[in-house]
Amino acid sequence: MRFRPTALLIPVVATTLLAACGNDDTTPAPTTTSANATAEPTGANTTRPAPAESTAAPAPIEPTREASALEGDGLCLDPAAPPVADALAGLSDDGFAWQVEDSTDAVVGDCPSLMWLVAVGGNSASSPEHLLFFADGSYLGTATSEPYAYTSVVDASDDTVTAEYRWLAGDEPFCCPEGGPATVRYTWDGSQIVMLDPLPQEMLDSYN
Repeated sequence: MRFRPTALLIPVVATTLLAACGNDDTTPAPTTTSANATAEPTGANTTRPAPAESTAAPAPIEPTREASALEGDGLCLDPAAPPVADALAGLSDDGFAWQVEDSTDAVVGDCPSLMWLVAVGGNSASSPEHLLFFADGSYLGTATSEPYAYTSVVDASDDTVTAEYRWLAGDEPFCCPEGGPATVRYTWDGSQIVMLDPLPQEMLDSYN
C-alpha cells in the first residue's frame, strides 16, 4: 500500500520532460521593425528632386542717357563745346572777340536745369559783359539785350541764376566801380527765361 503513491508520480514527471523537449524545437519569432521605418535605396542610380529654380525678377536695366551737346571734359557746360562757340560768334561784333570769363561748373550727372556763362568783350576792367543762358542742350539767349560791365553770377540753383551788377557812379577808376551792387534773378520756367527783378535804373542811367 505504501508504494502506490510513488508509481503515480512517474507519469507526471515524464509528461513534464516531454513538454520541455518539445519547446526546444520551437522556431524563434521573427524580429519585426517599426511600421513607420522606410527603407532607403542605395546605389549610384539614386535620384533626388532637383532644387527649385529661383523666381526672383531680374534687376531693371536703366536706359542709357544721351549726352548733351553742351557737355565736355566731364562738365555739364563745356566752354569749348560747339554750341557755346556758336553763341559767342552770334554776339554783337564791336571790333573784339567775345571770350568766356566764367561759367557753370557743375559736373555731368549733377547738371542743373539752367546753366549760365559770362562772356567778356575786350580785356579792360570796364569791358562789356554778357550773361548767356543754356538749357536742354541748347543756347537760350542773353540775360539782357545790351552788355554791361561788371557783371557776375553770385548764386545759382537748379533753375534760377542770380546775377550781380555794378557800375561807375562818378569819376572813380574803372577798376573800382562804386555803383551797386544790385542783384537780379533769372529763372527758367521750362520754356523761357523770366527776369524776376528789374535792372537798377541808376545803372541804366550810367550808360546814357
